[in-house]
Amino acid sequence: METMKQLRERLGISQIEVATQTNIPAPILCNYESGQAIPSIDDMIILERAFGGYLDWSRNEKINTNARENILNCITELSVHYPLISVLNFVQKYIKEGNRFGEPDKFIMYYTKIARETEIEAMLPTTTF
Repeated sequence: METMKQLRERLGISQIEVATQTNIPAPILCNYESGQAIPSIDDMIILERAFGGYLDWSRNEKINTNARENILNCITELSVHYPLISVLNFVQKYIKEGNRFGEPDKFIMYYTKIARETEIEAMLPTTTF
């Protein structure tokens, strides 16, 4: 698995091109590549989708690949029942506060509890015909 910088350089793409495609400013991309900043969860997902696969974030000591997998699993599970924007905002805040992701089920239960306390309503299931 390659880092964002390794993949970008191998593909011959500049940071400006990535910034234009992803709408993430080039200085922020530079900080992500150097490990000086932690990508937000939504930026991480946007960048991985832009590059067509998983990127190696393990050089950034503040987030490891196991945590990333747990985070993405939690986001996927919760976004079925809650608005994605509220889930992403909560996850970003959780990470910025220095909390770690252990078992996804425990985090999902924790989010559900906080959602109830802060009156974030679960979405009603939709049916398609």
